[in-house]
Amino acid sequence: MNKKIIISLSVIGAIAAIAVGGTIAYFSDTETSTGNTFTSGTLDLSVNTENPVVSEVTLSNVKPTDSFTYTYNLKNEGSVDAGHLYVDVASLVDTEGLNQEPETGVLTDPGELSSNVDVTIYQSDGTTVIWTGTLASLNTLAAPGVGLIEGGAGLGAGLTKTIQVKYSIAPTVGNDIMGDISVFDVVYQLTQD
Repeated sequence: MNKKIIISLSVIGAIAAIAVGGTIAYFSDTETSTGNTFTSGTLDLSVNTENPVVSEVTLSNVKPTDSFTYTYNLKNEGSVDAGHLYVDVASLVDTEGLNQEPETGVLTDPGELSSNVDVTIYQSDGTTVIWTGTLASLNTLAAPGVGLIEGGAGLGAGLTKTIQVKYSIAPTVGNDIMGDISVFDVVYQLTQD
């Protein structure tokens, strides 16, 4: 009889569990949002409408008293406002070039032209100076270089900053630059910060 009681209690417990489990019901509802997309913005700098920049400044036969001014339109073609706009010189290489007879340097000197080319960067008005120094000193500035936006105002998406860059050689420069060659890259950098 003990066996019958145990089986009966087991059957009753199983039926009770099914009955209790079958009568407990909770509401549920599931919704799915599909097609979610994150698209990052862009910083994209163009120089005189070129992107990438392919034009270059090539000056030959320069001499003391020469002066050349170039205007650059720097536009944030991206969709994100930039915090800063910089200009720098990189990969500067000076060579003696022809090293004509009157030059005082020896053939092993690296050339002195970049140390004697004065560079002045102006606001678009051509009178307000942003930076002045030599081509060589612009090359030795700590990265990222000279800030071109006054007061850290930045360059908003779609906006343009116009600058003028004047290269000149003082009349007091002697024969040391005769025949010398300077080759360099001008690097413009737009940063978000």
